[in-house]
Amino acid sequence: MTVQTTPAGTPMPDTMEPEDDDVKIIADIDEPWLPSILTIETGLPTMGVALGAGLLGVSVNSGRGPLVAFMIGLFSAVLVFLAVIDWKTYRLPDAIVLPLYPALGLAVAAGVAVGAITPTAALTAVISMTAVFVILWLIAFFTGGLGFGDVKLGGLLALVCGLESGYAAALGALILPMILGGLVALPLLFAGRRKHEFAFGPYMVAGALLILLLPNVLVPISRGSLFH
Repeated sequence: MTVQTTPAGTPMPDTMEPEDDDVKIIADIDEPWLPSILTIETGLPTMGVALGAGLLGVSVNSGRGPLVAFMIGLFSAVLVFLAVIDWKTYRLPDAIVLPLYPALGLAVAAGVAVGAITPTAALTAVISMTAVFVILWLIAFFTGGLGFGDVKLGGLLALVCGLESGYAAALGALILPMILGGLVALPLLFAGRRKHEFAFGPYMVAGALLILLLPNVLVPISRGSLFH
């Protein structure tokens, strides 16, 4: 709860009823992420980038069928919003992240049913999701270096990237985010800002989008097989 003070500057405890109109008790917003993206200076650029990422996701994955292309395009757009929210508030809202698990699960199941996704690819995606979730959970639990919002997001990234391959899932949900985040975190450590609050979500999103939006480029390059 947020407590406003009287004109004399004396705070009112949040367990007391206000005695006059000068004192008001205002409930804090548990998830202050929505106001952070409803401003013109943040919301409009975010919408533009999300739309571009979504359209690019559909375009570059069109050869995998309309269902997969639409799923990746929509997921890419949502990831842009999540990156901005985490950057602004240091939160990855459960209200967005958790519903994506059943939504993407149903999309993958539908893809298998219509033949757009092979059972092997679906199984690889589920195994990748589970493995990455467990790895990130262990890091968060034993080191405190990650938030559990990052853990939940990591599972989603591995699920979608894992439709390409297990290697793509590891690259997009673990390796690239760690590299990109490390490039920023290490200078902060050397600058003595060890307790500086650090939003890891944008780097997780960036790593995954590199895989989802460049599916036939980045993985072959990382394997050294682009020109073979």
